[in-house]
Amino acid sequence: MGLLFFGIGVWFNSQVAAELLSPDGVVASTKLSAVVVGIRILLLAFGLFVFISKGLARLLKIRGRELFISFLIFLAGLLVLEIVTALVVCNSSSAKLKRRVLGFGQCNLASSATPHHYLNARGTPNWTSDNGRNTHNAQGFRGPDIERPKPDGVYRVVTIGGSTTYSSAVASWTDDFARQLQREFTQKGHDNVEVVNAGYPGWNSWESLINLEFNILDIEPDAIIIYHGTNDVHARLVPASAYKSDNSGRRKAWSEPEYPSLYRSKLVRLLTGINPLGGLGAYLAAPTAHVGLKDSGYVESLGGTAMEILQDNKPIYFERNLRNMVAIARAHDMDVLLSTWAYNTQFDDYAATEHYQYGYDEQNDMILGLGEELGVPTFDFEPLMPDDKELWEDGRHLKKDGIGIKAKLFAEYISEKTTFLR
Repeated sequence: MGLLFFGIGVWFNSQVAAELLSPDGVVASTKLSAVVVGIRILLLAFGLFVFISKGLARLLKIRGRELFISFLIFLAGLLVLEIVTALVVCNSSSAKLKRRVLGFGQCNLASSATPHHYLNARGTPNWTSDNGRNTHNAQGFRGPDIERPKPDGVYRVVTIGGSTTYSSAVASWTDDFARQLQREFTQKGHDNVEVVNAGYPGWNSWESLINLEFNILDIEPDAIIIYHGTNDVHARLVPASAYKSDNSGRRKAWSEPEYPSLYRSKLVRLLTGINPLGGLGAYLAAPTAHVGLKDSGYVESLGGTAMEILQDNKPIYFERNLRNMVAIARAHDMDVLLSTWAYNTQFDDYAATEHYQYGYDEQNDMILGLGEELGVPTFDFEPLMPDDKELWEDGRHLKKDGIGIKAKLFAEYISEKTTFLR
């Protein structure tokens, strides 16, 4: 083992470190150079120590002591590997490697999500992705900064929803639904229209209601487009006793998830590829949540089948949240557009299950009925969106070209069927 560590120390030179830690293949900074030297000295010294210690144990010929020393050496070896793993990962330029091993906030890992005292999680303000293609503004919304106060003559439209509004399947903010919709309006001669993306992955109508009240009103919108679907089905897929108006069956306050102690080791996470801290959902999901359940049979933790639970847990709170968003918008002289939510059943994910399709269709029917009752323009988008798999990333999210079609359909409806831009 001593020779192994000594050999790794010899191998771990500046050239190897550059490949692991530097985006341009060069170790240039003083801080990075010091890390490389420190790791190398640690590996060489430990390897030499192990080699000498084992020789000393053999010389003493005391089996019990030799076994004890070997055990200590083994533990020390694991400790050194853990330290080396932490140093390498924390100083690596590879975002993929960091996300494989680290959790939110560890080693100053830049994340698109941040905790929030009302929303649980929101987009990190002034965040930019590693490749520079995605960005959040000062409000934590996807896209560039929003001018405040709103310039005279600007008609500001804000899109509200979850990941399908945020447009998670496209890497660049310039290709999201808000930007493509704005380009459609420009092509129709509405140069004064500005579209803001105020959606965030995982948000359901509870978060959007709070976001509207505490964040969106501050940027002075003239109109809002509300587009929700799958996340509000998730909120219903909880035991009947946990289905409550505050969404506590689906959500918990941001907190580190419980997981086996073994996975507190960064070395174990690196070797196994299992990172219980890697997904945002683990920090926010209540113990009674069953997000993305594909099993159609009886689920003991639900107290029934998924279909039975959705049939019992009607979308009453989703409807209430939509009513409240419409009421807030009207109180602030804003136009409102409701829309049905599109999905694709050709992928092997939960959107293809019978119970999720039931949930989507039931909610879409509720949205159409609510729009008629309240006299709110409601775009029945779901049957118009093509189901060509090339346009979809999965059963819920559209790719760039699919978002383009969505934007065109919305722009046509708003221009021809509403009074928004008149």
